[in-house]
Amino acid sequence: MLKDRFKRPLLHLRITVTMACNYACIYCHREGELGSRRPDELKPYEIYLIGKAASELGIRKFKLTGGEPLLRDDIFEIVNLLNSLQPLDLALTTNGYFLLEYAYKLREAGLRRVNVSIPSLRREVYREITGVDGLEKTLKGVEAAIDAGFNPVKINYVLLRGFNEDEFWDFI
Repeated sequence: MLKDRFKRPLLHLRITVTMACNYACIYCHREGELGSRRPDELKPYEIYLIGKAASELGIRKFKLTGGEPLLRDDIFEIVNLLNSLQPLDLALTTNGYFLLEYAYKLREAGLRRVNVSIPSLRREVYREITGVDGLEKTLKGVEAAIDAGFNPVKINYVLLRGFNEDEFWDFI
């Protein structure tokens, strides 16, 4: 079993499946890159092999991130392959823009939970922060995730002074 420098067991692995993103959030540290996928992204089977090796070392929980993981047309295959390793948890972090269309298929592939980044509940502020007029679609995606049986569905909220700090209690 892998352990950190404090001798705690390492049980989680975050896998960045793409650097591409359909948003241009003002708070992003540019992990995500606007535009299309890069040719050097790992293929689904390569991601599976990493997950398999990690599982053999005691990693039992996987989180898929990006960029925006749902930009990958093979995301369902990736989820299915990792799910075949029988992890304790298989989660995905998304901006939620494509969740309405993909929630049920992701659940069928074996995804257990989602984290959705929502920086504001006000349409104009959401657009100003993300560069995309996608609040309504994202909220419908959250509803679809709940309906599909994801549990829990978590919301990531970045508090930004001058933009959305007055919405803090609305998120609680």
